[in-house]
Formats: sequence, C-alpha cells, structure tokens
Amino acid sequence: MQCKKKLFSLAVVFIMLFAILVPDTANVVNAKTKQSTIKKKYASYIKKNAENDLGYTDNLEYYFQDFNNDGIPEMVVASVGGARAAIYVYTYYKGKVVMAHAGDTFFNEVGCLKSKNYLVGFGSGGASYSEFTLYKLKKGKLREVATYVMDEGKFTKNGKKISEKQYTKVYNKVNWSFSGKIHKLN
Repeated sequence: MQCKKKLFSLAVVFIMLFAILVPDTANVVNAKTKQSTIKKKYASYIKKNAENDLGYTDNLEYYFQDFNNDGIPEMVVASVGGARAAIYVYTYYKGKVVMAHAGDTFFNEVGCLKSKNYLVGFGSGGASYSEFTLYKLKKGKLREVATYVMDEGKFTKNGKKISEKQYTKVYNKVNWSFSGKIHKLN
C-alpha cells in the first residue's frame, strides 16, 4: 500500500511538471491570432487618424516591429517624402492603439537594442550633430532611459561627457534594420 501511495504521488508530481514545462499550443495559436488582429487594428487606426495625428497623409509607410519582445508588435509610421524622414511609433495598450511618444516628437530613424528591450530613436542635425535616445516601453508610453549626443566632436550621455569609444560602443549595438513587410498607406 505504501508503494502505491508513492507511485501515485510521483505520478501527480510528473503530471504537474509536465503541465508547467510543456507549452500550451492553444495559447501559441491564440498569440498569433492576437498579433494579426492587432496589426489590422493598427492599419485601420492609421488610415483613419493619420491626418489628425501627423497633420498629413501623403507618402506614408508603416511596418511592425516588436521592440520590447512582449509578443505585441509596435507600428512604426514613416513619411517617405521630403528632405528628411519623420517616424512615429504606436503601440497597442489596454485594447487601444496609442502613440507611444508625445505627439510633437518624431524620430529620423528607429532601431532596437534587443539585449535590453529598448527602442532607440535617432535624430540628426547634419554632419556635426547627432543624437540617439534609448527608450523603454512601459504602459503604452516610451520612457527615456539615456540620451547620447555627438556635437562638434564632443560626446555626452545624459549631458555628461563620455568618450567617442563609449558613444560608438552603444551605437554599434543598435539594430537599425527590421525584418518586416512595409505597407503603403496610400
């Protein structure tokens, strides 16, 4: 009788471990469905709200990139005409599409620092000035973590002097490319 109780206890432990360690395939399918549903909501949102949010609708492209590895892709919207790019980032938070940064803020380029789950916004003021800012996406908003500036050969992080090597080391870790399909708004 003692042996049966031990076998039963071991079987229960095995079943519990199996349930914890083996992924639930139903959730994987639901996650994919959720992503496609979210992408459709993004596309619908930007088509309806581009003029209100950005002030124009001409020459807009958008793509999806999961910057913080939470399984929910962010939508990156870029104007592709004119002298420089203007890039805006949207996220899906609490069942709604929201602009992840202040409406009057935009980026010239965006990338990600996957090791830290940061979105990186890049801005340039010509050959002698550039800056990039690391952001953490929290509660539907981009929160600034650190800003790196190169101005006339001087390098700073959050306003404090650093070496060119320190600036370049972080910059080179940023993945500035994405692996997604570009969609045209018009």
